[in-house]
This record gives sequence, structure tokens and C-alpha cells, in this order.
Amino acid sequence: MEQFCGKTYCADFPKDFGVGREGAMKTLYNTNDGIMRLRGTWQSYTSPYLKNPIKAITTYHPSFLLHSPGQKAQSWQDMLMIKKALSTVA
Repeated sequence: MEQFCGKTYCADFPKDFGVGREGAMKTLYNTNDGIMRLRGTWQSYTSPYLKNPIKAITTYHPSFLLHSPGQKAQSWQDMLMIKKALSTVA
């Protein structure tokens, strides 16, 4: 993400966003924790090109949900958290 978040792109970057893959999550958050541990919690993403940190939430990738339908309820809770955060921004 850092390579995509240069001076040009970060000017209009959103305040909140979701991350749906473990590799992206580990890179953005600079952590070795797995997706099961960080899923459903807001994290802070910072970059030298951002004025303020961005809140980010990790959720399961859709292909994971196809193979593990029992996790859909947790993913739905993540989506509701994102919806709530976006409704307070608008």
C-alpha cells in the first residue's frame, strides 16, 4: 500500500477503509498477527504522506467466506461496523 499511497494519492484518501486480505493487512499494519486476531478491530494506518492516520478494519475475504460459511456472521458484524463508521462521517 505504501507504494500506492504517494503524495498524489494520499491527498484525497478516505478516513476509513476496509482491508480484506491477510497479506494486505500485515503490510498496512506492519504486524505478524493473523487475520483471526485482528479481524473486527479498528486499526490505525499512517503514512508520511497523510496528514492524519486512517482508521482501517480487517475482514474476511469473500473467497474465504465461500469456503467457510460459518464465518459469515463475523464478517457481517464487520460490515455493520464499517456502515456505522461511514454514517458518522457523512
